[in-house]
Formats: sequence, structure tokens, C-alpha cells
Amino acid sequence: MRSWEQQQHGLAEGERLLDVGCGCGDAAMSLGFDLGATGGTVGVDASSTMLDVARRRSSEVPCAVRFSVGDARSLAEADQSFDVVRSERTLQWLSEPASVVAEFVRVLRSGGRLSLIDTDWSTLHLDVGDAQITSMVRDGLRVDRSRPSNVGRRLAELATGAAVR
Repeated sequence: MRSWEQQQHGLAEGERLLDVGCGCGDAAMSLGFDLGATGGTVGVDASSTMLDVARRRSSEVPCAVRFSVGDARSLAEADQSFDVVRSERTLQWLSEPASVVAEFVRVLRSGGRLSLIDTDWSTLHLDVGDAQITSMVRDGLRVDRSRPSNVGRRLAELATGAAVR
């Protein structure tokens, strides 16, 4: 998947990438190699522990790399400051994914690329050997409760809605 995403972005020397919900920084660092010495990568995550790991592992990336504790709903980044904004398996944990995607679009330069990768848990195949339990879990995953567990099927809609604003 990372190779496919890398091809889709078409990252070039000197561009800037923002990875929201970056965790230990795997994607930010992998994609950072395409940005060259004049590019930059910023990783944002709510976990300082994860970011400590990312910082320790980022010394080999040729571009400028910064990892910051932050909130996807209110990024501490300037308007139109990134060529690519990506988020992987983050929206499912946030209560208002539409406003979060609008925030991603705010920091994205005109003509920039938005990459949203997430899960639709209602499509999970589960086989635990008990049809009743399997049915209960499957039915439970089809309903969004306090978080958007089915956000994976709505990514294009969220991106389109955020771009219109």
C-alpha cells in the first residue's frame, strides 16, 4: 500500500508533506525520501511517546523532519503550507471527521494532494466458530457510535465536502 500511495502522490524534491496521526513516523519517513534535501516532512500525533520513537528513527531521512504533538481538529500549521496531507487510520478515532478533513484542506496548497486511508469496520469478516457471536459483532460494527467506525466508506465524500467549503 505504501508503494501505491507513493506513486499516487508523485512527490518531488522540495515539496512539503504533512502526516496527521503519524504514530511512530513510518509513512512520514518513507515518503520523506522522495522530498530530497530541500523538502520537508511534518508528522503530527496526539501521542508524545509515539513521536519520541519517530524522532529517534528519523535521522536517515534526507529532508527536514519535524514531529509535533498536536490535534488533527486544529493543526498548528499555516494555511496552504503543504503539497501533500495524508492521514492513515486516524479519522475512525475522531468524532467529527468532516471538520478534521476541512482542517487538512486548510493547510493544503492549491493543487496539493490529499491522501485519506481508513477502515470501514462494517465490512470486517469475522469467523469465531459461533454464528450468534459473529452476527452480534458484525451488526455492532455496522453502527457508528461514539466514533466513525465506518468512515472508510465515506472518504471521497469527506474530501469533496471539505474542498467545497
